Amino acid sequence: MRLITAIFLFVLLIPTAGWSQADEVVQVYAFYAPGVRTSTLGSPSETTVQFGFGGDFSLSDRLRLGGEVGYVGRHENVFNSGLGVLSGNVSYLIGSNETWTPFVTVGYTRFFNLLAGANGMNLGGGTHIQLWKKLGLRVEFRDQIGWGNRQTQHFLGVRFGPVFTFN
Repeated sequence: MRLITAIFLFVLLIPTAGWSQADEVVQVYAFYAPGVRTSTLGSPSETTVQFGFGGDFSLSDRLRLGGEVGYVGRHENVFNSGLGVLSGNVSYLIGSNETWTPFVTVGYTRFFNLLAGANGMNLGGGTHIQLWKKLGLRVEFRDQIGWGNRQTQHFLGVRFGPVFTFN
């Protein structure tokens, strides 16, 4: 647990090194993600659907800080079996040209419903495809990992949706 805390703090503190170099770019996005849930207790995998929205802003030329709010549930019965998802993320832009901006991301995730909640983390990667000056398409693979009740659950999903850029 100490190692996870140290890595998380390190990732959160890195962006302050390039704070003054940031071009103030804000992105707001929505996503839909078909996926699967797996568990360490050996229960069968289930297909899932996740949707939500988020946003991030530049800390430097390559680092971004953001957050998301969403919902994940079983594909067959989404609104009767789901969890709210709240996350804070740091993203690193791997490279960029006028059309493609690939990135990797890591962050804290909080899963919740009316009765309980669980802590977790998320990691993933994807690309932002610029379609027009202020509108793009975000495509991403994300693994949201939750710990609780003596088990670890992975919510794996392929996300896609519109992204709006403001600068």
